[in-house]
Amino acid sequence: FITPTECQAMEQQAQPKLMRAVVADGAGGHEFSESRRAMQAGIKVPWEQEPQQHPITTISRRVYDYVNHVTGLQIQEHGQENLMSIQVIGERREELFVAVLIVLIVVDILLQLTLTL
Repeated sequence: FITPTECQAMEQQAQPKLMRAVVADGAGGHEFSESRRAMQAGIKVPWEQEPQQHPITTISRRVYDYVNHVTGLQIQEHGQENLMSIQVIGERREELFVAVLIVLIVVDILLQLTLTL
């Protein structure tokens, strides 16, 4: 779903903006949680660079195409939120690998389900 080059582009765009991740507070807002070990950053999608195949626009377009395919909707990028990078902070590097692996497995399952519908 995402190439190593695209992943690196997301990491580079997010790096200077990373901040402690928050969770929903149940009242429509958000709060910090001691058990949430992650950093997050919004990534502005440079849609004007889509003709040049900018990695961030390529990822975002792929997300919209997938969502539209699965839902049957025709959601357009205009007026939508930017991408969100969430980077898990583990005590060991293996924890990050496991978190990424779980996400990849979920994406793979969703893709397989979509192909069978």
